[in-house]
Amino acid sequence: IKQFTHQLTLQLDKFDFIKDNCNKIGVESGVIGTAVLGLLIFFVVIDFGAKIITDVVSLVYPAYASFKAVESPDPDDDKQWLTYWVVIGCYSIADSFLDIFFFWVPFYFVIKLAFVLYLALPHTKGAVYLYDKVVKPFFLKN
Repeated sequence: IKQFTHQLTLQLDKFDFIKDNCNKIGVESGVIGTAVLGLLIFFVVIDFGAKIITDVVSLVYPAYASFKAVESPDPDDDKQWLTYWVVIGCYSIADSFLDIFFFWVPFYFVIKLAFVLYLALPHTKGAVYLYDKVVKPFFLKN
């Protein structure tokens, strides 16, 4: 947990708002971030607000990362996030029809959250993988 908290501190301290407020209260941003993540995961596991949490995770961070990608000169990150939006769009359409069946699966929202994180996190490149293996061949064929 110490390693995770340290890495989270490095990431969160990039945001002046977070860093300044954490310094005011005298707590590392990674400690607060770890606590918030733990609480959110707990809520997802007990299915308290799980849908809104998974929806926010699938939209807020990717939207912010897409903004940063558009503003950066590197075209590779643009492809990463455009691919994410195509894949998450396809997934959302399928999920809206299949939700009635999968809603009854134990820990459905935990699985959904893990899947969305797999798609969104740049180091997993899950969206790129699914795009190349599933979405692109489907649309090229049809």
